[in-house]
Amino acid sequence: MEHQVPGTYILRHLSDVGIPEPVSWWPQTVGWKVLLAVAVLFALYLLYRQCRQWWLNRYRREALDTLRVVAMSSSQAGQDILVIIKIVLVYLEPRCANLFGQPLLATLDAALPASDAIWLTPLGERWLESVISQKTTLTAEQVKQLELHCHDWLAEHDALYLKAHMAAETAKGEGDYV
Repeated sequence: MEHQVPGTYILRHLSDVGIPEPVSWWPQTVGWKVLLAVAVLFALYLLYRQCRQWWLNRYRREALDTLRVVAMSSSQAGQDILVIIKIVLVYLEPRCANLFGQPLLATLDAALPASDAIWLTPLGERWLESVISQKTTLTAEQVKQLELHCHDWLAEHDALYLKAHMAAETAKGEGDYV
């Protein structure tokens, strides 16, 4: 915008005051520029980590979405939950493909950061028994509890705990860990 000299008769002998240049928002000193560069690099690093974490956890979102779709009222609910859990376990650690029974339940508990055993319980054993035997069935309350355990496990498990558990089991030579 260019400044105009007043054109009225009364003001014609007044001298125009010089308008100063606008103040730049860009830092004037090198120190502030370096600090700005470091702040931008740190923000990019945080964005990269967040995007990487989002990408690495996509299997969790897919498994949780699949769990929401499973009809918990059907007789196949226990088997469907087992399929979801096994797919996630095999994705995280391929040596978990042949686990079943107590080793599977112990592995599920080992993958949780908390030391509470939610899988290696009578409910967990009954669940696995109901998958292989039609004589054993789960009540609606047990299926709901199983669904909550599955949801909590999918949301909270830690792959590092799982890998450490599998390495320890392999080192001990227990189980059939290929």
